[in-house]
Amino acid sequence: MRVRRVLVRFAQRHPRLAATALGLLAAFGILVLSETLCYALNARREHWTFQSRPMLRPDPTLGYRLRPNRRVPRSKSSETRLAYYCWHTIDQYGRRHTPVAEPDARDRFLFLFGGSFAFGDGLNDDQTLASHIAGQAPRYQPCVFACGGYGTAHMLIQIQDPALLSEVPQSTGIALYLFTDPHIPRLIGNLEVAGTFGKRFPYYTVENGQVLYRGSFEEGRPFTTWCYRLLAKSHTVNYLGFSLPLHALNPRSADLFVRIVAESQRAFNLKYPDATFYVLFYPGMKFTATLKPLLEQQGIPCLDYPDLFPGPPESYRLIDGHPNEHANELLAARLVQDLRLDDAATPEAPPTAGESVVD
Repeated sequence: MRVRRVLVRFAQRHPRLAATALGLLAAFGILVLSETLCYALNARREHWTFQSRPMLRPDPTLGYRLRPNRRVPRSKSSETRLAYYCWHTIDQYGRRHTPVAEPDARDRFLFLFGGSFAFGDGLNDDQTLASHIAGQAPRYQPCVFACGGYGTAHMLIQIQDPALLSEVPQSTGIALYLFTDPHIPRLIGNLEVAGTFGKRFPYYTVENGQVLYRGSFEEGRPFTTWCYRLLAKSHTVNYLGFSLPLHALNPRSADLFVRIVAESQRAFNLKYPDATFYVLFYPGMKFTATLKPLLEQQGIPCLDYPDLFPGPPESYRLIDGHPNEHANELLAARLVQDLRLDDAATPEAPPTAGESVVD
């Protein structure tokens, strides 16, 4: 009773402060209730776990990179389902190994940049996109720079790496950047990325029309990244799929994407003036309709096959959504045909500036 009288007296003397305290207490109670409920709901969802020997190591500019000279068994499964079981081989340069026939006869390179789709997550070395292209293009030696979680900014850093020229003996060929929608959140470092696995990913901004490297998200914008990391631990945020910014693709992020790709093309052409750089939009990506015209305006050749996969989409995916071997086989065949990679006498014929190859 005494405590009650004290609280009543306090509320009468300081009504605004009491109302604020009561509101904060109610908000805290709602938060606790929401976190408890969403924790229980998240626990009922299907949870995927990886089984693998260590395959990654920290990197000061990329965030992480593949460990060289490794052959790693890798599986992904839930309580009731197996998404895949496969082997990943990493070469001496820390790139995904692609088995090829007659490697000494391959006098051109095929650079493949991107994330897990280009890497071939969930597939054996001979089932990836690079492997199927190499099987139909006998003059091209694949160099897979892709890695799960990588995106547009990683490609620019990899192309600018001075070690690139010494690691690749061929002096000409083609570069393919395989774009998927998650590359935009990775480029801007949204809550889902910078708050979890990508806090040390490369951070770029545009200042006065120039692309500037700001270090990692953790270094270049420490407070925002700290807030994202805190929010990413929330059961409510995870259950609702909430992220910041609310729309990853907006005029600002689209402009940054186009500038990073254009800078990647420029850096690539400086090192390999006789080679060609392409952006390949993976079929079914929602951001293609917005980004492809912007790249075309910059004269960047684009490849887009929206109708490549007939029938149910599940026929071309692993359980976890990554491309299966059949999808890679179809995409490789179309690339080899359109870029004339199987022609032993004639180099590939790129689209004219501002044009795209569209299915």
